[in-house]
Amino acid sequence: MTSSHRDKIQVLIPAYNAEPHIDEALESLCNQTWWNWEALIIDDGSTDGTKEKLRKWCSRDKRICYRSRINKGLVFTLNELVQWSDSSVIARMDADDVSLPHRLENQLDLLSSLGERSLVGSWVELFGSKSETWHYRAADNDIRMLSLFGRASMCHGALMGHRSVFTDYPFKPYHERAEELDFFCRLMLDDSICLGNVTEPLYRYRQHESSVVYQFNLPRQTLYRKRIKDYFSSLQISINDSDLSLYLDFVYGVQATFSHQQSCTLINIVNYINEQLGQKFIGYI
Repeated sequence: MTSSHRDKIQVLIPAYNAEPHIDEALESLCNQTWWNWEALIIDDGSTDGTKEKLRKWCSRDKRICYRSRINKGLVFTLNELVQWSDSSVIARMDADDVSLPHRLENQLDLLSSLGERSLVGSWVELFGSKSETWHYRAADNDIRMLSLFGRASMCHGALMGHRSVFTDYPFKPYHERAEELDFFCRLMLDDSICLGNVTEPLYRYRQHESSVVYQFNLPRQTLYRKRIKDYFSSLQISINDSDLSLYLDFVYGVQATFSHQQSCTLINIVNYINEQLGQKFIGYI
């Protein structure tokens, strides 16, 4: 192992009404093959038994630390966690998810190989109300190219990176409920950051009806489309609203079939994107 592996990994966990799942999440950290970690948890004004469970965990394992306060929302909590941290290496985790045993060790191996300003993720298993595996691309250039398909090409809950990446890219309150997509869109424009994914499942992402994804699905779709349009604009890719909707319906699989005219429009859009990226990101393709 390299010398950087002596660094303590601080795992940042926002928690709100996490009583049903927080035990499983923290147990998964205690089962890590990499022992040198510390969990920083902010209880964001929970109204259930989250705080009581966190108090018990803190007395059981001194690597687990928590703060409790009034509810301020996810975006504020994520930024506060970064401000609280002081380690050179930070990992993210959600309070209802699970880190598989080799997660921290294997991600740290990859992070150490990528340089001093890097961010890594991994493949992700979905469990709960949905079961599948997300196979993210491994290499920096592939991750950036896949961002053009309107989805995050890394899983935010499964991230590990150097602290400077998180401090340089705080979450924006005006992108709440699309904060992860906005975070990645801004990162993709910064070629000083090296991106990578470990090509094995190291993180389990719980799917349940009380999650933000399910509760705010329609508003999130509107926010996502607006943020993707802004991202395209930052890449000097100008597409009108109707063409963007057609393109995103295509990449999201909303429509099964397209008319001849729509198909021609899609071909033109894809060719235009490829041409613009060839000029701007010649080193990536």
